[in-house]
Amino acid sequence: MTLVHTFDQINAVTGIIEMKPDVFAFMGGMQSSLGVGIDGTFGIWELDLRPARGSYTGDVSIQELVHLPLAGLIGSFDLLPGDPTVLLVADTFKGVVWRVDTKARSYAIAARDKHMR
Repeated sequence: MTLVHTFDQINAVTGIIEMKPDVFAFMGGMQSSLGVGIDGTFGIWELDLRPARGSYTGDVSIQELVHLPLAGLIGSFDLLPGDPTVLLVADTFKGVVWRVDTKARSYAIAARDKHMR
């Protein structure tokens, strides 16, 4: 295992998915304790290992793609079928599913139901 980055902005990563070979999206934000997210601190980040050229000890690219200031604790996500730049993100505190477009760097509510809280 190789450490590729440390963060000052976030203290928790709640999920990761490969969007294309060696390019990963992950959810990150601040938690006050395990499973207790701090509202407005979560976002979708990108880890691009391609610059490392397979060694994972060289330069890697890490950036926040979309900040979700209206989100609570986002805990799971998946790629939208047919569009590898769009994620559906479950927000367990707000009871919504966010539609996050990583290419346009935007987000909106995709689904809301009172039973999702």
